[in-house]
Parts: sequence; C-alpha cells; structure tokens
Amino acid sequence: MKLVGRAVPRLYPEIGAAATVAQMVAFRQITCCGCRMESRLLVATGDDDVRAALLRALENDFSIEIAGEGHIAISVAADARPDVLFVDQRLPAVRELIDAIRSNPEARHIPVVQLVSRGEPGVVDGIDDFLVMPAEPTEIIARVRTLLELSHLRRAAYRGTNAFLGMIGHELRNPLSALATALQALSLRAPSRETELMTRATSRLTKLVDDLLDVSRLSRGMMKLETRVVELAHVVDHALEVLSSELGDRSVSVRVPRVGLRVEADPERLARVVANVVQNAAQHSTAPAGIAIEAERHGERVRLRIQDFGEGIATEDLASAFDALRTLRTSNGLGMGLAIARGIIELHGGTIQLSSAGKGQGAECTLELPTTNRSAAIESVVPTPRNRRLLLVEDNDDAARALRLALEQLGYSVALAHDGPVALAIADAFQPDVVLLDLGLPVMDGWELAKRLREKIARELPCVAVTAFDQDGDKQRSIEMGFVDHLVKPIDVVRLQRIVESLPKTRS
Repeated sequence: MKLVGRAVPRLYPEIGAAATVAQMVAFRQITCCGCRMESRLLVATGDDDVRAALLRALENDFSIEIAGEGHIAISVAADARPDVLFVDQRLPAVRELIDAIRSNPEARHIPVVQLVSRGEPGVVDGIDDFLVMPAEPTEIIARVRTLLELSHLRRAAYRGTNAFLGMIGHELRNPLSALATALQALSLRAPSRETELMTRATSRLTKLVDDLLDVSRLSRGMMKLETRVVELAHVVDHALEVLSSELGDRSVSVRVPRVGLRVEADPERLARVVANVVQNAAQHSTAPAGIAIEAERHGERVRLRIQDFGEGIATEDLASAFDALRTLRTSNGLGMGLAIARGIIELHGGTIQLSSAGKGQGAECTLELPTTNRSAAIESVVPTPRNRRLLLVEDNDDAARALRLALEQLGYSVALAHDGPVALAIADAFQPDVVLLDLGLPVMDGWELAKRLREKIARELPCVAVTAFDQDGDKQRSIEMGFVDHLVKPIDVVRLQRIVESLPKTRS
C-alpha cells in the first residue's frame, strides 16, 4: 500500500493482527469497481476555501456531508455514520467532536483527518492523519482511499474481536463454573488454606473472563445496568471485601460517611469499579504505603477519591490512562480495569479522572456520580435453607455434578438431568419446587423446556436460567419468558440460595 504525501501517524498498528490479505484485496476490488459512491465522508470546517477544495476533489466519487461547527458535526456523524471524518483544527468545539467520536462504540472505527494550513500548530490528539491544505486533488483522493481501507479493516477487526471474546467467554465459563462451584461445596464441608488458595486463583480467572467480555460489551454499547438506590459506603464495603485477600496487610484508610451519600446505581458493577481502582492503586504502590479512600457530597454529585502514594504516572501518559489493553505503570495486568471503570461510570451518568504530580508522586482517581434523595434499598439476608426439591438441568457433566454437590451441602434435594427429554421424565416423579435450567441444552433449549415443564407440572413452577454464553438479549428474553432470575456461570451458590429461599413454595 503506497501513501501519497507525508506518512500517516498511528495508521497501521491495529491492521496486522486483525486483517488478512484476502480482506485487503477484496476491499481494493470493491473500491475500484465504481462502488465508492456508497462511501460517506463528513467534512467539518467553517473555511469556505477548504470546503470548496475538498468538494471539487471528492464530490464525484463520494457522498459528502458538511458541518460548520463541532456540535453540529457530532449530530451529523451520529445520523450519517461517515466512513471518514475531515475536521478543521480551527473548528469551534473540535475537541468535543473528536472525543465524541472516540468514545462512541459505533463510531470509534471512523478515521479522523485533521485539516491544517501551512505554518499552523501541530496536530490534535486522537486523530489518525492530517492533511495540509491546499492539497492536490490526486493527493486528497489517494488519502481518502487509504483511510477507507483503514475504516473497513477496523470494522473487520472489531467484529472479529467481539466474536472471539464471546467464544472465549463460552468456552472458559463451563470449566470455570465446575471448578468454582466444586470449591464452594468443598469449602462448605471442609474449609482449609488450600481451598482458600484455590478459590482466590479461580476468582482471578473468573475476573479475567468477565473483564474481556465487559470490554466487548462496552465497546458495542451493550452493557446493561440493574440499578437501585444504595449508600456509597455499602458499595465501598463490598469492593474492599472482594479485594480483602489481595490487599493483605496493606493499610487502607476509609473516610466514607455511612449514610447520606445515596446513588442510583448498579451496586455490583459500581463495586467492581471501586475494586478495579483500588487494585490498580495497590499494584502501583509498595507496602507499607497506604491507600486513602474518601467521599463527600459536592452539590448534586457524590465525589469519591482514591489515592495511592506509589510510583505515580508521567504527565504525558495521563491522556491514555483509560485506554483498554494499555498499562501505564509496571504491572502484570492486561490494562482493562480502568477502561472498564470509565465505561461503567459513564453509563451511570458520572465521570472519572486520574491525576498525578508525576513519577514517584503517587496518583489520585476521582469518581463523581449523581446523587439521589430516594431511600436506599434494604439489603436482604440469606435465609435458612428450607427442604426444597431442585431439578438441575445441565448438559456439562462436570458443572452439573459440582453444582449438585454444592446444593446438597446446603440441604436441598437435587435431581439431575442432562437434556430436556430426560428432565421431563424425571420431573413427573420428582415434582420439583424449583428448576435450574441451562439455556444452551441439546435437543431443546432451556426456554422451550421451561414452557413444557410448566405445562406438565405446574403453570407457576419457578425456573432459574443459567448460561455460560451471556449473549445480548438473553436476560431480557428470560424475563419475558417468566424466569424468576437469570444467572451467568460460574454460579455464586450463596446468591442462588438467596433466590431459591425468596420463592414461595407453590405446591405442598
């Protein structure tokens, strides 16, 4: 591929692993066969001469949208979905425009070209290329063709990455589920240092899988929140509880009021944000250096600050602190924690910022969320297990046996089936109080089996969906099909117990 004019900065890093030669050849064939009219360009500039020059060079071959201001360009980009964006660095709200493109999962693949005049200041962060105007029409057209190729390859990489992450989640969750559930059963029966060690290792593996899938969901704008009103102190408590084994003897100072800082949030995901930030702070400060967590009300917002006193972050690295798969400080992680934290906080309508005075000066992460005056939900306690009959339908033998063992440790009577027809046959004699259904069953899926069980046993028979794949829309479908809950492997046995015990016993 030959570029006309100056080399394009940061143009090709994502292509090597994501695109094949066949994809590149196919795209060249498409762009050389008179189909380029389908390609859409957005030109954001208030300079009449620059606009006219680009139109003369491109309007015969491409569909072109014009915007004379940054905020207008954001709206046009959302509607027109351009393949390439040209942006004048003197455009009002140019920074907001580039940030909007880079933060939008549906637009992140769009190459951004900065239009500059000779002698003007350097390029803006977040662009892929720059074009010095005035430029020859042949150079403009050649540059557009190259950037269209980049746009195509980015989309291909995006689709391939998401498919790969989905496959990883499905393939890893079943063995992880069997291991984690068996460990829970073993810990209930005979807790030991060995089970604690294995449980910590399994938790790390589970978190890694969850992180990969969350990055995929956030990049596609498909993460869903389950919000309720909660005191921020409870969220911080939960985060520190999750991290207790990793923090060890590390000193953590917590100054968060027990009441008065209520937020409407998904408590599990928000606790994960706090845990990710605290874990990041712990990884980059050497014991006995402590970590400070403080929170206060700031107008209509709740502000939470997490500070470490470790190695700090270079000023030039702060702008990319929340990029996925990028680590700024020496670490064994994959660099997903802060990227996930930003995505979740933004879904809550909040902001997250990282600051540091420089290397060796520590770092501070500040989270802000909208506050609410609504009453916080009351946390439910785990009730004492009652004598219940549970029908477990799971085609993965290891996962099924591990979960049955854990449920039996809690005092439940459990019958096991590996597919729908066997489950229907067992249910007649066993008469279950609750059914746990894997959705990805052979012969018939979990939704169809639930329908048949209710027709056969009782219309009000409670069913809990269990899945390893966690596909978009699965949970909503389960709700619509009347499932009482929808759980993703590996199963938290305590949470499952809480669900089972919250259900009324519908039959004697």
